[in-house]
Amino acid sequence: MKNFIKGYWGYFFVMCVMVGVFSLAGVTDAATMAQRMAGRILLQVQSKGEGWYVHPTELHRYYLGRPNDAFSIMRSTGLGVTNANLNRIAVSGSTGIGDTTFAKSLSGRILLQVQSNGEAWYVYPVNLKRYYLGRPTDAFALMRTLGLGITDSDISTIPVHVDSSVPVPVSTTVPDTTLTDNYEAQRTTILTDLNVQRNSHGLASVKLSALLSQAAQNHSDDMTSKGYYSLTSPDGTKATERVAVVGYKAHSVAVWLDSVPNGASAVISQWMTKSPANFSTLALSNDYREIGVGVATVNGTSAYVIIFAMSDADYFSTFTDALADLSKVRNDMLVRVNQERQNVGLSPLVFNDKLNIASQGHTDDMLAQGYYSHNSLDGRTPAMRITATGYLYQAMGENIAKGQRTVKEVMDDWMASPEHRANILNPFYEDIGIGLSFGKNTNGYEILWGQDFGKPR
Repeated sequence: MKNFIKGYWGYFFVMCVMVGVFSLAGVTDAATMAQRMAGRILLQVQSKGEGWYVHPTELHRYYLGRPNDAFSIMRSTGLGVTNANLNRIAVSGSTGIGDTTFAKSLSGRILLQVQSNGEAWYVYPVNLKRYYLGRPTDAFALMRTLGLGITDSDISTIPVHVDSSVPVPVSTTVPDTTLTDNYEAQRTTILTDLNVQRNSHGLASVKLSALLSQAAQNHSDDMTSKGYYSLTSPDGTKATERVAVVGYKAHSVAVWLDSVPNGASAVISQWMTKSPANFSTLALSNDYREIGVGVATVNGTSAYVIIFAMSDADYFSTFTDALADLSKVRNDMLVRVNQERQNVGLSPLVFNDKLNIASQGHTDDMLAQGYYSHNSLDGRTPAMRITATGYLYQAMGENIAKGQRTVKEVMDDWMASPEHRANILNPFYEDIGIGLSFGKNTNGYEILWGQDFGKPR
């Protein structure tokens, strides 16, 4: 953890809008439908929830696709706006209504702060307030939250923009291009029987991994060709070691082996009967999310190798899934910060949008470039980053941390550190901004936290 001290973004709550299905019975005119839906985000509720943005002036729709795709569309269709004009539009979550006539003229537009760092905002047609789009994942989540459900027949009347991509049909079966054997039917049987047992115990299904199956089959083929029956080959190679060889990045891995004369359909039932304790410990564990299956023939009898694993990515998601809602994380942290301040008789801090941008930009940059420091790799200091957002301060400070999995954990660590605690409990500060970034970079999987504090001039 590190802190930095030297010498508004009012509470940002994403509006939760219940998605209903929009339908206009009898409306067949494309222009009428597009005009009614101008500036809205639409979700195809009769399909797979595909998201579309209807440009408010072009009256064509753009497919939002994945988070990065949606973010790119927002940028490419955005309209530059000065800070003065942007400030005429009320921020979501605020009690003010702003200049509603001006906001209405920009209803449904994506606005880019050209006098700042190009921050993107969406003017929501329903309440004529602006919503900060933040990172690609934030923007995507916001658009899904504000989306309006629409039927396939209605959305089909709105033309797709020539520059827009379209949804790619998803096959219900994924061909295993890694394996060239004929054991897929047996793998599917074992997977199905295993998941029946897991589901009956209230556990989530595991998935069949092509890489794990390749590792399991490599060991099975070795047993078949060399005539041994063991999870360790004569040359000392263990079945678990074959997982890394095929390129699977495992956080945890375990292997089961058994000879089953009656074939794949009897694998799970035999395992449960012969070794119920072992089956419960391994097959009914939440420590694994994927399996791979290998089929061998040893002394004329079929033998099966099942590799259980949790990938590094899946393990990382087990605790970062709860951090995906950045707005909630920020609000949870603000509550904790203000509890600590209240405990010593200090006034509460409030969110400031510029400090939020500064803090988030720094944690994003640290994650993207794989470093951990108050100073950016390009030489920018916390004071420089905060000033660049337009926040003019009398005093400012910064806390950063790495690795903590929850708001409680990072706040406990900061409060246990005299330097970080001093920032959180500084009576001079009035505003706070919070950053959180997580994902994989050159260092592996990381979680990075930030707090920027300030008192305006």
